[in-house]
Amino acid sequence: MKAKIFLIFIFLLPAGFMVERTRKAVASAPFQQGEASLRQGDFKSAIADFEKAIAKNDNAGRARQGLLLAYMETGRYEEAIRAAEGFPATEAANPWLSAYRGDAERRLGRYAEAEISFKRSLELAQGQMAGRDSQAVMDARLRLADLYAFRGRAQEADAQSREVVTRLSGQEGPRTAAEYLALGRSLRRLALYHEANETLRAAVAADPESAAAFIERGRLFLEKYDHPYAAELFQQALKINRHATGALIGLAESKRVDNGAEAAELCRRALAINPRLEEAQNLLATLLIEAEDYTEALVEIEKVLQWNPHALETRALRAVCYYFLNQPKNFNAETEKVRAINSQYGRLYHLLAEFSGYRARYAQAVEFSRQAIARSPDLWSSYAALGINLLRLGDARGGRENLAMAFAKDPFDVRAKNTLDLLDTVSQYHEFTTEHFRVQLHQREAAVLQPYVADLLEKAYRALALRFRFQPPAPIFVEMYPNHADFAVRTFGLPGIAASGACFGKVVVMDSPSAKDLKDFNWGSTLWHELTHVFTLQSTENRLPRWFSEGLSVFEEQRAHEGWGTSFKKAFLKAFAQKSLLKLKDLNRGFVRPQTPEQVPASYHQAGLICDYIDRRYGFDRILGLLEQYRNQVPTDQAFKNILGVSLEEFDADFFKYVDTLKLVPPEKATEDPEELIRTSEANFEAHLKLAEVQVKQGGAPAIRRAIDLLSAALYINPFEQKVHETLAGLFMQQNQVDEAIREYRVIVALTPVDMAKAHYDLAHALHVRGNKKEARIEVLKALEIAPKFESAQELLLNLTP
Repeated sequence: MKAKIFLIFIFLLPAGFMVERTRKAVASAPFQQGEASLRQGDFKSAIADFEKAIAKNDNAGRARQGLLLAYMETGRYEEAIRAAEGFPATEAANPWLSAYRGDAERRLGRYAEAEISFKRSLELAQGQMAGRDSQAVMDARLRLADLYAFRGRAQEADAQSREVVTRLSGQEGPRTAAEYLALGRSLRRLALYHEANETLRAAVAADPESAAAFIERGRLFLEKYDHPYAAELFQQALKINRHATGALIGLAESKRVDNGAEAAELCRRALAINPRLEEAQNLLATLLIEAEDYTEALVEIEKVLQWNPHALETRALRAVCYYFLNQPKNFNAETEKVRAINSQYGRLYHLLAEFSGYRARYAQAVEFSRQAIARSPDLWSSYAALGINLLRLGDARGGRENLAMAFAKDPFDVRAKNTLDLLDTVSQYHEFTTEHFRVQLHQREAAVLQPYVADLLEKAYRALALRFRFQPPAPIFVEMYPNHADFAVRTFGLPGIAASGACFGKVVVMDSPSAKDLKDFNWGSTLWHELTHVFTLQSTENRLPRWFSEGLSVFEEQRAHEGWGTSFKKAFLKAFAQKSLLKLKDLNRGFVRPQTPEQVPASYHQAGLICDYIDRRYGFDRILGLLEQYRNQVPTDQAFKNILGVSLEEFDADFFKYVDTLKLVPPEKATEDPEELIRTSEANFEAHLKLAEVQVKQGGAPAIRRAIDLLSAALYINPFEQKVHETLAGLFMQQNQVDEAIREYRVIVALTPVDMAKAHYDLAHALHVRGNKKEARIEVLKALEIAPKFESAQELLLNLTP
């Protein structure tokens, strides 16, 4: 399959209903009223009007077509078939009635019968056409192409599509919006995306009131991950027909990543029009799967299977649920049912790969993508997904090869192009290794960041390995990007994500300090957070739920350093005051399907507080016990009973009582106290500097040590402030911590200050104190090259001369 197949029947209207809007009225009132009601999406009225028209023999043939369409748009598929069977013999030669009957049969999973009806429609249309093919012929071929592709008969599907292209690409070319639309759909099926876009653009120009043309263009851009522009096209279609279910579903798909709540509401709007709309139910199930609510997803899935037990994508989603519910018997049975419908349906494994990626199971995602490609070798999106997930596992060569294949075959796949462009910048990065890490930093930042990144990584590794009683194998890959868009592309293949860091199990990617406002981002806290994921994901084979993974990362960064992990607290306090905290069983939705933007940070803090509560009440061993339960794929409700001895409902009650005892109150006004600011704001650079200044003025060993800690912590917010390094270097020299002072002086040199001669001299002096005369001589000579009359440097050189 080259594209996901949608069948929303408003697209397939003959000229008299949606395409030729300017047609002069030739009928009396009932038929006209029915046509208007159908165009406006008032299907109940349309049915009544068409029934009256048929009874009065008022354009009865076309009224019967309209009646079937209205039945289809409202999910009354069996009635559509019965009506078609009950029409008089004089209508037996109407190709549209056979086509609509086939549509109803397909909606009910009667695929063999649908094929017969579509072939009958094509035969009738061909027998009636004069000169060039009629719209009925083109639409019959499109229906057959869709059905053949759906059943895995790719060659037959392509043959029908090529026939449409051949017929409509002759010397005359398309003449009507309907012909442009038919040609565009066929070109898209044949993966001729540029030509398809131009043709669909022409369809819109030919009939600016054609909702179908806007919808089809929207699907094309949605397929190529241009969600914002796709949304614009779907919204334009809804301005023309607010009941166009194809536009509602397309718009929901475009909102799926950024606003799951809106996507779900759009699905419900579509279901209010057609309660048996398979695409809407499938998308609702998809949203629930993304939130790891597989039981509720199965409820939505079962609704579809009640009227279509052979719904292909629905059964694929059912298999996904069984896989993540760890029900291998049901999973295997479901995959067999999918293969019985379409043995070449690679999308089943593409979905399994996609959702495995959501659950951070990247090795499984790679395997599923390979199975998808084996069944559907032209499913280019699976090559892109395979490449991205190989990169997430640290396989740069395999990742690039598969992304290059995807892009070569589909140059409109923006994920593949963006990621390949990013890989082409590798020469701009400096790589270094430590005992447990392989780190990639941009060249312009490397000299400044490397010592602090290396130190923090190994410090975190030691602390977390002891804490979790687990040692992830080396090397762990860490990549820091000075451009947020590059980080986003490295993470998802697309720009526009709000996160600052991501962990793929053995690979951590994140923004560097330069990617953010230096007053709003603590890169040290973020790095510790993401590194915690390395331990929790690897120790559980990537099987813990989202809330627990994020909660432990927040909890551990809060333990690591004063003030860290506090960026989410404000949103949590607001949610607490509004009594909108989520129950544990719903907490995953707060991360992936939030009702409001603030629900995401509130859920992070709540998850961290839950982990803190478990640690305080039950001990950290119980947290380790829960991790073991998840590694063994025990569901959360049973894991809590096994390890904590309580149900989820009991835990929620106890936890909320605990939260009440904390007497949390949102701050009424901003504080000026630097001590309070440090405790409550992980990225308040100025507060660290002010408090350090107070400590230095106070003097004495404890105050100096506190000043050093404060300034060192400030570097996790802004490592590029020269004055901080100078102050730290001086304090280290006072404390006889010469190695630490040398590190600071090296960073000052890397920052290329105005007085480079002094920077080299200070470094040379510290190296001399350390006893490293050879390197000290090199640095003092650099100082003298810049300032030959620098007396202190001259004197130091004399001391260094044998």
